[in-house]
Amino acid sequence: MVKARNVRKWEVFAATSWTLTPRSPEAVLTTRGRTDLRGTAEVHGEHEIPGGWEGFCTGSLVDKPGILTDDATRVSTRGAAVITGAPRVEEDPSIADSTFTRFGSLTWDEFTAMADIVLSGGTVKNTAPDSTAAGVCRPGRAFASNWGNPENPGAACFDRFPIIHITGSAAIQSGGVGQGVLLVNGDLNLQGDFAFYGIIIV
Repeated sequence: MVKARNVRKWEVFAATSWTLTPRSPEAVLTTRGRTDLRGTAEVHGEHEIPGGWEGFCTGSLVDKPGILTDDATRVSTRGAAVITGAPRVEEDPSIADSTFTRFGSLTWDEFTAMADIVLSGGTVKNTAPDSTAAGVCRPGRAFASNWGNPENPGAACFDRFPIIHITGSAAIQSGGVGQGVLLVNGDLNLQGDFAFYGIIIV
């Protein structure tokens, strides 16, 4: 289950890629079961290239559904939450567990084994780029809160697109940012002005 509350941005861009699992997301958010957006959470399917990303996103501009799900009647919004796209919500009854466990030639276990960052779940706070005084990005599992720097082109960690694996249910309560691929074994609750640029699989 995915819950989103007061999330600043949740967008999918083509800049994230991996050689063994080419994948073009069919929607900004693909879900199975109940999906509940609250507060000021926003999911937008309109294609948009962030400032400074022009050299990374060279494909054609194609709008996507905001949410793709097996049962559109189980998608709900509360408060000022917004879903837009082409269409806003699209239903595909064929969505099954395998939709979220096979990625090209890779299984879920093989994909999560490639993770750059592994977290156990619980509350995640203060995700932000991390660099030395000399402006060198600090990568690797030792810097588990460094999820890249998507909003500052040319800055340290702008080219860091980690695969992040959370092994249990998690609440991301962060005013920070992240990019890359986020894989969650469990429920995900997004709160607190959090912005993520990339692919989230829960």
